[in-house]
Amino acid sequence: MSHPQPSSTPRFTPQFTPPRRTLTIACATVACCVVTETILRWPTANFHVSYLLIPLLALASLPVLALAPEAGAWLVTTLICVGLVSPFPMSYSYLLAMAVAMTIIWREHRWAAALAGLLAVTALLVDRRLLFGLGVTDSVVVSFAYCMFAIVIGLVSRWMADSRRTREQARQRRERERIAAALHDRTTNDLANAIMLVNTDLDRDDLSQSQRDDLLTIRSFIQRAMTGTYQAIDTLDDSDDGTGSCTSADVRRPQTSPSNGIGDPH
Repeated sequence: MSHPQPSSTPRFTPQFTPPRRTLTIACATVACCVVTETILRWPTANFHVSYLLIPLLALASLPVLALAPEAGAWLVTTLICVGLVSPFPMSYSYLLAMAVAMTIIWREHRWAAALAGLLAVTALLVDRRLLFGLGVTDSVVVSFAYCMFAIVIGLVSRWMADSRRTREQARQRRERERIAAALHDRTTNDLANAIMLVNTDLDRDDLSQSQRDDLLTIRSFIQRAMTGTYQAIDTLDDSDDGTGSCTSADVRRPQTSPSNGIGDPH
């Protein structure tokens, strides 16, 4: 009787999910708004290259926000805060990207999102001269302070998020190891014992041919179940990428023996 051979486990490949598509559309919309505002506010006289600094930085940060949302969110926050308090002309349509950045940061740490929002609000008040007036020299100093503050908050937030992700991955790896060990130590042993009991009955001389055929069918079903169990163990083991304690060297299939029928069916 032929039996299905173990098939390789398909690897997960990242897909262009609807949230990523929505994020890309939002970034493209903000980019169009920035370009439109830059054209509408183009100075007819006394043009200086510094007029294009913030719009160009904004357009450069939007692809980062779409491709690497976590890092791009803090980049957008930093550029908005620095752009508002800097002496360079600000692209106010770029503030639309702050809403997207705040949503991404909020999913990781609410306190970081609150601090980022506070930075943006105070920077906007400084830009509108509602908080306090600044000269050009003072504005440069405040821009540097806002930049460093946003960078520090972003680094701390990212470090905490990475630490939490690492702990979750370690917990999942330990759980996979526990399940693989339980399958190997309990389930496969029970199946092997069942095959041994079937083999004991097959050694009897008082069995009819129909009874012997039924026992052989039952044994083949048990062998197939054992094969599926080993496939599950291999899948759990492969998902650890060789970093877990339960490796393929620890989980070995018993060799097939024609006399007892224990092992992978062939």
